[in-house]
Amino acid sequence: MVQPVRPNAENADAPNRYTPEVLYRAAHLYYLEDATQAEIAVILGTSRPTVSRLLAEARATGIVRIEVRDPSLGSSAELARALERALGLRAAYVTTKSTGPQLGPVLAGSVSQALGAAAMRAGDALLVSSGATLHAIAQQSLPSLPGVLVVPTVGGIDEPAEYYQTNEITRTVGVKVHGTPVLLYAPLLPSAKLFRVLLEDESTRRVTSLWTHARVALLGIGAPRGPCERGRRHLRSPLRQRRASVDLSRQRPSRRHGPRRPRPNPAHHRRGGRGRQAPGHPRGNPGGMD
Repeated sequence: MVQPVRPNAENADAPNRYTPEVLYRAAHLYYLEDATQAEIAVILGTSRPTVSRLLAEARATGIVRIEVRDPSLGSSAELARALERALGLRAAYVTTKSTGPQLGPVLAGSVSQALGAAAMRAGDALLVSSGATLHAIAQQSLPSLPGVLVVPTVGGIDEPAEYYQTNEITRTVGVKVHGTPVLLYAPLLPSAKLFRVLLEDESTRRVTSLWTHARVALLGIGAPRGPCERGRRHLRSPLRQRRASVDLSRQRPSRRHGPRRPRPNPAHHRRGGRGRQAPGHPRGNPGGMD
C-alpha cells in the first residue's frame, strides 16, 4: 500500500517541508524515468500540485541541478584547461553558473576536489574568508582533513547577515572537515588604538602567525550580496579619510610661471583719475592678466 506524501509535521511552514528521500524519489521518477506528474502522484499517493511542489523543492535544495550549456563555450574541463594555460595555474576547476540556494551544492564538489589535491596534513593552516559563497559552501559536505587548523582571514563586522560572521563560517568549515577552528576575536576595521592593542594580544598573534604559514586559502571574490550599507560605510570610511588628506595636501597649479600679480582695486581706479584703463586692455584687467 502506498503511503500518501505529507509535509513534515514539525516543519510544515519551513521552506524544506518534505524529506530528502521523497524529493529524490519524485525527481528520479520525473527526470530519469520520464514519468508524468500525474503518474508520480499516483505512485506517491498524493496530488499533482503536490508533485509540482516536490519537484520545485528538489531543484531549490540542489537535489536536481539543471544546466543550460552554451555550445560555443565548450565543456567545463576544456574551460578549466584554457584557464590554466592563460593564467599559468597549476589547476583550475570550472563549475556551472549558479546563484541562490544552489550555489553551495554546485561549488562543493570542485572545492572538495581542490582541497583533496592540496594534500593537507595535520598542523597545516586552511584560511577561510567570509561572504555568501563561503557560507553556502560551509553548509555542504567537505572532505575530512583531521588535524588541519581552520583560520579566518578577517575579523568580524557589525552586520546581522549570516555570511558576514567569519568566525561562524570558520567554525562550520572546521567541523565539516574534522579540523580545528582557530577563531579571531577582533573587528574587521579596528581603531588605531585598538589595532595596537590587538597586535599585543596572544590569541590575535596566533591567528596572524598562521596567516603567514598557511598552506591553502579558501576565498570568495566580489562584493557581499544584499543590503549592507553599514558595512559599506565602514569599509569606505578609511578611503574617504585618505582621499580627503590627499586633497587637502594638494595645491592648485599655477597656469603661469612666477608670482601672480594682484588684481587692481576698482575703487582705486575711480579716485583722482589714477590707474586709468589703458587702451586695448580689458576693463578692470590691466596688462591682460587673468
